[in-house]
Amino acid sequence: MNLNQQRKNSEYWKERFSILESRNHQSSIEYYTNLEKQYRLAAQNIQKEMDSWFMRYAKENQITMSDARKILTAPELKEFRMTLDEYISKGKMLKYSDEWAKELEKASTLYHVERLQALQVQMQQQIELAYGYELDTFDKFIANQYKANYYYSAFEISKGLGVGVDLMKLDEKKIAKLISKPWTADARTFSDRIWADKKMLLSEVDKVLTQGIISGQGYNKIAKNLTAALNTQYYKAKRIVVTESAFFSSDAQGSCFDDLGVGEYEIVATLDFKTSEICQFMDGKVFDQKDFRPGVTASPFHPLCRTHQAPRFSDDFGIPESRVARDPKTGKTVTVPADMKFTEWEKKFVKGG
Repeated sequence: MNLNQQRKNSEYWKERFSILESRNHQSSIEYYTNLEKQYRLAAQNIQKEMDSWFMRYAKENQITMSDARKILTAPELKEFRMTLDEYISKGKMLKYSDEWAKELEKASTLYHVERLQALQVQMQQQIELAYGYELDTFDKFIANQYKANYYYSAFEISKGLGVGVDLMKLDEKKIAKLISKPWTADARTFSDRIWADKKMLLSEVDKVLTQGIISGQGYNKIAKNLTAALNTQYYKAKRIVVTESAFFSSDAQGSCFDDLGVGEYEIVATLDFKTSEICQFMDGKVFDQKDFRPGVTASPFHPLCRTHQAPRFSDDFGIPESRVARDPKTGKTVTVPADMKFTEWEKKFVKGG
């Protein structure tokens, strides 16, 4: 296939950018898998805390609210305070919310602590750890996704057209500012969603535990209901991670298209039995680059969206001359062979090689 044919061949661009989308999606899954481990660990530790609590205070796997409200004995209070000291020390290394750090400090000064109250603190600690990990790592993950999609999009276009382009290295501060802004209709950021979901989960865990004790459900039933509440949260966390990642990856691609002078792009849906109606409708639609808006005229079109976009080229439409890289000695166009590897391209056109 010669260069002009390649430019006109939309299937070539759709194939290359579908591979890029698969790479982005896989990165999201890998991040979520690590995040899921934190949630699973939290669930295991909650189970462990509840096992110990029921074993100590319950009779035949059941406990009355009256027994649950009894004040810890002096030895039990001493043990509880040692546990709190451990939590407070962990908080100096991990990202707790300021609110929870203050609650731990406050709890450590109490002289009267109920059995149920002590268990609730221990359970909340595990949830705070899981959410703290997510908040502490997500911004870095999204920033890396943004940069990767921008540079890999530029790489694929350069390789497909056979010419190099001059690129400015992305500004880390601008990326951080960009990903901190809300993009959905409800004007909530990722952090806003995480705090809201954490608050909802804590409320649900407290309700399951308290209502279970009041109604005499017993350990097995309460444990089952807690597991169901935590599993629901795993799914919500995955949906947020994959959707936020898709949005900022799409936004990065739009910026790349702008910087390279791409004039049009085509929507490419993953067509199978899971494809949504909106994605089926948008598949194959062509838009002017000036109309690129993630969530409206570009992916994602819904939570967990797998649709993406690819650039459109024709014989008389490619990278503008002003953006084409030139050899400083000869003034000639710098070529990008089809077999060039990304690391080599990155060194030459991004890192100033």
